[in-house]
Amino acid sequence: MANILLVDPEEKTREDLSSFLIRMGHSVTSVDSIWRAEQVLEREIYDLLICEEGLPDGKGLDLLRYAKAISPETEIIIISSDGTIEKAVEAIKEGALDYLPRPFHPQKIAFLIERVMENRKVVEENRELRKELDIPGRYDLVIGKSKAMQDLMNIIRRVAPTDSTVLIIGESGTGKELVARAIHRRSKRAKGPFKAINCGAIPEQLWESELFGHVRGAFTGAISTKRGIIEEADGGTLFLDEIAEIPPHIQVKLLRFLQERRIRRVGDTKEIEVDTRIIAATNRDLKEEIRAGRFREDLYYRLNVITIFVPPLRERPEDISFLALYFLYKYRKELSKDIWDISKDAMQMLLSYHWPGNVRELENVIQRAVILADGNIIMPKDLPQELALSGYLPSSSKSDRIKTLKEVEAEYISEVIRLCNGNMAKAAKLLGISRSSLYRKVKGCPKLRHILSQNGTKGGGEGAEYMPLSRGMDLDKKG
Repeated sequence: MANILLVDPEEKTREDLSSFLIRMGHSVTSVDSIWRAEQVLEREIYDLLICEEGLPDGKGLDLLRYAKAISPETEIIIISSDGTIEKAVEAIKEGALDYLPRPFHPQKIAFLIERVMENRKVVEENRELRKELDIPGRYDLVIGKSKAMQDLMNIIRRVAPTDSTVLIIGESGTGKELVARAIHRRSKRAKGPFKAINCGAIPEQLWESELFGHVRGAFTGAISTKRGIIEEADGGTLFLDEIAEIPPHIQVKLLRFLQERRIRRVGDTKEIEVDTRIIAATNRDLKEEIRAGRFREDLYYRLNVITIFVPPLRERPEDISFLALYFLYKYRKELSKDIWDISKDAMQMLLSYHWPGNVRELENVIQRAVILADGNIIMPKDLPQELALSGYLPSSSKSDRIKTLKEVEAEYISEVIRLCNGNMAKAAKLLGISRSSLYRKVKGCPKLRHILSQNGTKGGGEGAEYMPLSRGMDLDKKG
C-alpha cells in the first residue's frame, strides 16, 4: 500500500482519481492547493505526490521543489492539461518521476505507483543493510536471508565457542573462508590471529616449511629461522582451504599435530607446543579421495569432528538480491561511486542466472557493474553479456532455458505448414523460400523429419504437394 497525496483544484477530478487509488488499496489524502499541500507535507511523509501543474496559488513545479526539500524520498508525478515537451523536461530535471499530459489512462498511474513501491522496498532494504554494514568488520560475516543460510548461521553460533576442528564443505566461491572467519570472530579466540592458506597454491617442496617453519641452516637458502603458519596462528585460528591438495607426507605430520598439538620446525630437534584451532575446507568429496588413495582416512576423521555444508547460490536464490545490494553498498563506498540502486531488469537478470561461480562470481559482477555504470542505477547494460545469454530463467518459470534458433525455426515452419493445411507449395511461398528449400529444411531437422514419414505412398518427396496433418505435428512429442 502506498501513502499518496493528491493535489488538484478540481473536486470531481480529485474524487474520481482518489476512488480509483483507494480501490487499488492505497491510502489517499487529497487537497486543492499548494498551501494545503504544504501543511500536510509538514505533518506526514508520503510515498507519492500526484500534483496538477496549474494550481490556484502557484505552479506544480513550485510544490515539487518544496516537497523534495522537506522529503527527498517522496516521488512526484506532475499532471498537465496543456503540457509541452519543454515543461516535461523541466519537471524531470527538477526531480519528478513522470510528467503526464491529459488525458491519461488511470492504469498509467497504477504502473507508476508499482514502480515507486518497488523502489521504496529497495531503499528500505538498503537502509537496513547499511545499518548492518556499519558494524566494523561486517564484510567478514556470513549473510543471507534464506532458510539455508539462517540454519548455517545457527550452526556457526553453536560451533564457534568450542575448540573443535571444523570441516567446511562447499563448491568453489560459496564463501567457505567467510564461514571460517565468522567462526573465529564468534569464538574465544577472536582477539587472536586468523591465518588462512590455500593448500593448492603451495609448491610441494615448500610445504613442510610453510606449515611448520624452519630453523636457520635447515636447508639451502634458510638464512634465518622462520615460523610456520601453524605457529603464527598460535592462540587463534588457522584456515586450511582446499585441504585435499595437501600431499600425503604432509598429511601425516598434520595428523600428528592435531593429535598432540605440537610441531617441530624443519631442521630443529625440539618440539613446540602450539594452541591453534584448525578449520579446513574443501570442494571435493573427501571420501572419494580416500577411496582413491589420495587422502588419509585417519586425517579425515580428525578433521571431520564438525562438518558444515555451505549451499551453492543457485540453491538459495532468495539470497541473490540481498547479496547484490550488499556488494553494491560495499563497492560504492570503496570506489566512491554515487550508485544507490539496481534496476528491476538488471535485478531480474541476476535472479535468472545460475551462478556457477557462486557468491564470488556475484561479487565480481557487482564490482564490475559499479565501475562501469554511468548513472546512479545499475542497468542491464552494466552486467556481463553471459547473464543475458545464459538461457536461465527465474525459478518460478516452467522453462529451463531459451530455445535455440533451430528449434524456433522448426516450430515456425511446422505452424506455417499446419496453417496451409499441408500444402507445401503454399507454405514455401508464405515462408519466402523455394519449395525445394522447404523440403531440405524439413529433411534436415529431426523435429520436422517425421512429417515426411507420415506422407504414405507419396513419400514426402519434392513432388508431393501436400503433407498429411492428422498426426505427427505435435513438436512437444517425440517424433
